[in-house]
Amino acid sequence: MGFSICVLGNLNTGKSSIFNRCVGKGGDNLVNNIPGLTRDFVYGEIKYKDCKWTIIDTPGISTDLTIDFSRINIEKIVKVANGADLILYVVDRIEFSKQNFIYASKLYNKTLTLVLSKNECKVPAEGWNLENVFYVSSFSYQGLDNVFQKIYDAYVKRINVEMLDDNKIKGINIALVGRPNVGKSSFLNCILGYDKQLVYHKPGTTIDSVMIDAQYKGKRLRFFDTAGIRKKRVAKDFEQEAIYDTFKVIHTSTVIMILIDANVPITEQDIKIVSHVKKLSKMMIVIVNKWDLVKKKIDKQNFLSLLYLKMGFLKGISCFFISAKTGEGIENVLENLLEVYNQYMTRVPTSSLNKLIQKMVTQNPIPLYKGRRVKIYYGSQVSVSPPTFFFMTNVRLGILASYRKYLEKKIQDNFFSMNCPVKINLFERSI
Repeated sequence: MGFSICVLGNLNTGKSSIFNRCVGKGGDNLVNNIPGLTRDFVYGEIKYKDCKWTIIDTPGISTDLTIDFSRINIEKIVKVANGADLILYVVDRIEFSKQNFIYASKLYNKTLTLVLSKNECKVPAEGWNLENVFYVSSFSYQGLDNVFQKIYDAYVKRINVEMLDDNKIKGINIALVGRPNVGKSSFLNCILGYDKQLVYHKPGTTIDSVMIDAQYKGKRLRFFDTAGIRKKRVAKDFEQEAIYDTFKVIHTSTVIMILIDANVPITEQDIKIVSHVKKLSKMMIVIVNKWDLVKKKIDKQNFLSLLYLKMGFLKGISCFFISAKTGEGIENVLENLLEVYNQYMTRVPTSSLNKLIQKMVTQNPIPLYKGRRVKIYYGSQVSVSPPTFFFMTNVRLGILASYRKYLEKKIQDNFFSMNCPVKINLFERSI
């Protein structure tokens, strides 16, 4: 296992700002003057002197257990902190005392490195080990090199320096998407087998998009737990940033798992989310969560009928009924994920494709275009993820969108499945 650094501190001390500075351009953890904005464990990567380390941003700690999330957070933070190799304890308060530091050291059973995130935060020299105290600006990179050197020294001391291989086999990038409180974090926790994501009954608990790796049957799965997508007019300012981040994750992920709450009727927001993903030609899996709460009231077929009534374009796409609370149906989702991903990466032999083209055109001839006969000379697959084909024709504009959909559907039926979208690009050959 790699070397890890945990960033700790009280509410609103600048932990996320320090985390973003450490990660550099890849650091996009939400920063705001609202205390308690970070509610999950956010993982990033530091690159320094040909080394790579994992850095973990944690929720702020409040000793006031009446504050939301406080009771839930402390136990998990201690667990994560004790698993880290080095702790950066971030402070921005002038009245921070040595007693606080000693208490924190005992709480986490670790030697702490104190990071002062504001210039006005001073520590008396007497009684302190100044080798473990660093001044870092949360608004620039000033002082960060000293922290990196401290991490590097600890890294060399504890483990043998090992150059990480940049050519490791890449896994499957999976975005968990849906409205707030549909159970995305609970679903991920169920897959991981332990509570890594903070779960709470209030909508909007997850704000940052959190990346977590898992293994299933020898395949690396990289999950992105995203913030719930609210309507624009309802979302607050920092939630708007989180929603923007969610859509960035959707665009860069290979597989989109859309979670729907079985206990709540299909909403307009559900339809908008699914429609957006459908347009992107992404591999999509629909997951109906909290099925344990409603399965005695409605059967799966009736639920699907209601679903297709609102979203007819989902017909043929895999839909799974699960309970993230009990684990029911989770295995089926993962099995289907690997099966469809293999299709997503499949290459169709050119000879098989052209036989199918000839058959398709014979069974359903291309309509005339401005009195001209439209021909498809041949086709070939040019890429995977998603499977993309090019067709050479004599009149590119003569193949209308409706006929192109017919061609894509036939290719899906013969070589793939409805879960695996295909794309056709048309090229015109001049005579």
